[in-house]
Amino acid sequence: RTGSMNPMVDDVVGGFNTFLAEQRSEGDDARMTLVQFDSQDPFEVITDAVRLAKVPELTAATFQPRGMTPLLDATGELIAHASRRVEMREDAGKKPESIVVVTFTDGEENASHRFTAATIKELVAEKEALGWTFVFLGAGLDAYGESRGIGYSDGSVQAWAPDGVGVNAAMISTS
Repeated sequence: RTGSMNPMVDDVVGGFNTFLAEQRSEGDDARMTLVQFDSQDPFEVITDAVRLAKVPELTAATFQPRGMTPLLDATGELIAHASRRVEMREDAGKKPESIVVVTFTDGEENASHRFTAATIKELVAEKEALGWTFVFLGAGLDAYGESRGIGYSDGSVQAWAPDGVGVNAAMISTS
């Protein structure tokens, strides 16, 4: 939700809500953790492992672009957050979940302080070896170059136009 997304608030909100509706139509066997990030709050958890039926739609009130792009910090925090959930489930003897991490951004890294690209690349490789999937949806930047720098494979990357058509294409392809 970084500041550069301000011109496309309605497109992002609508695209996410369409994605959510499509996922819900497939059943309620999935859970979603939704995190927004910017330089003011590099890891704001909106929903945490919530069944799709209970995930709230985005609105202009809940998606307010601002600040810069701490992409590395947000990615590192999300991997750590999901890893804790995996450990918690293992400790409780629960069945493992399939984990898909989707990064949706229109800006290049420009504000991280805790994680480096090399650290994220190592974490992504480690988690992919465990069966995690990483998807990168990027607009207004070199999505392939940016994602390669943090270890995402080209087959899991989509560059999209920073407008309603691009947002919808990115969300539909992810769905």
